[in-house]
Amino acid sequence: MLVRTMEPREIYNAIVVDKPKLYLKAEMLKEKYKKYFKKSKRFPIWRHEEYVHQESNNKYLVSFYVPSKQSINSPLIDYISIMEEGTDHLVIKTGYWDYHRPGSPIVDKSRYIIYFSPHFFQRYKQRVWSDSTITYHELLCRYFSRNQDVVPVKMSEQINTNFEDYGEGSEYAFMTLEGVCFGESYSVGDNGTIGNKDSDYMDVLALKTFVSFNMLSDTQKEALRKGIKDYRQHQSEFLQTVFNDRLIASQLHGV
Repeated sequence: MLVRTMEPREIYNAIVVDKPKLYLKAEMLKEKYKKYFKKSKRFPIWRHEEYVHQESNNKYLVSFYVPSKQSINSPLIDYISIMEEGTDHLVIKTGYWDYHRPGSPIVDKSRYIIYFSPHFFQRYKQRVWSDSTITYHELLCRYFSRNQDVVPVKMSEQINTNFEDYGEGSEYAFMTLEGVCFGESYSVGDNGTIGNKDSDYMDVLALKTFVSFNMLSDTQKEALRKGIKDYRQHQSEFLQTVFNDRLIASQLHGV
């Protein structure tokens, strides 16, 4: 069973062990909900079911998101881990994202784990959804289906005048489709092992609050636009390097 005293790698590995049965459960639920999706005349649709893994006793939310009628046979399926301690709920997401090695055209996959505090979803509900009847589990489904992409933006005084007071972990804010996430980020393990099957490297995010775009000042919005531009410029330069290296390689080999 997941508990707060566990290290990020322990939690990540425990969730990985649970995933085969999570996938099986999702396939069963997909068939169950398909009839409902086909009868529905209003979209988008969210459906979810709680699942407790028999062996580990870990708790999950298996969610389904159907944005339109064309997606009925291929809903977005998500797996949300919920760690409960008393009345507190700590939500956890794990996965992989691209890791660009400095000065190298190689793209590896790096593991991540994201912790969402109870306060985070309180603020998300207040600032995005006016419907007070939305349940906690429905809220989780909506957040993760609508905010799949996360863009790191370098923090500055224009975004948060006091960000330096929070130390090195507050170096980045994280933009999503609906707003900006604030919290702490750090890494564990040796980044030299990224790409290896037994790599111990992992990015860790602890997100504490959510701010919708309509709450931001013009100065904050402009700083965030610049942050996104810098991020995309970095991505573009990296992809250009990859393209050039592959072009040279193809010419050398007469391809």
